[in-house]
Amino acid sequence: ELTVHGPFFPGSMVLISWNHPDAQVMEVVWNDRPASLSPSGPWEIVNLGGGRFRFSAKASSDVQVFWDLGDGTITWQRDFEHVYSHADKYLVTLILSDARGQKRVQQTWLSVEPPSVPAPVFAGLDLPPRANPGGPYGPYDPVIEQREGEWVRWFTVQFDASASFAYEGKIVKYVWDLGNGQVIVTESPYLTYTYVFPNVDHHDPPLIELYGFIYSVPVTLTVEDDKGRTGTATTHVLVIWYPIW
Repeated sequence: ELTVHGPFFPGSMVLISWNHPDAQVMEVVWNDRPASLSPSGPWEIVNLGGGRFRFSAKASSDVQVFWDLGDGTITWQRDFEHVYSHADKYLVTLILSDARGQKRVQQTWLSVEPPSVPAPVFAGLDLPPRANPGGPYGPYDPVIEQREGEWVRWFTVQFDASASFAYEGKIVKYVWDLGNGQVIVTESPYLTYTYVFPNVDHHDPPLIELYGFIYSVPVTLTVEDDKGRTGTATTHVLVIWYPIW
């Protein structure tokens, strides 16, 4: 439970944000009255496909409208369309406020699915899904620091496999072979991973030498659709590995 103390002037808006992914507004009380009592006004969210949604706030003209679309986008429009650029779950918040300072807060989760090819085009062909791990990523210049008495080099990569698709059905599993002995399985096409390597001499790093001080870590992605079919593709993470003299 969270309490915010005023005073607040009539018509003012108080915005509260938090980082916990499961946090959600259950009830808002203003002046000891549940905000859901007023002002009234239904909303409508229509999934147009491809990450595009239509948002409508059916409130009277004297009610102020505020939308938080969950991806960093905010707007005061009543009727509009918005395209989400990544497949994910987004918490959408609508706040209605009137001249008396009464508020109504409504929230819902939107699920944006990865793009897929229309099934009728390939129906019956039994084609495996198409894996696309993105990249190549980098080049990254690792941070050199001491951990538990040993010097290491580390860097973080944000993998994006949202361009993968299933010819029929949908992708249900992403298997990432990260090239360092680690294999991670996700349901989302996005993965954030931190590589940590011993700070060995540059003549013998645990990487594949490309040219100069640029080295490569091969990353293999295998995707599986809801019929058990799999597809595989490989990308590379590029690393700058300067010698330590």
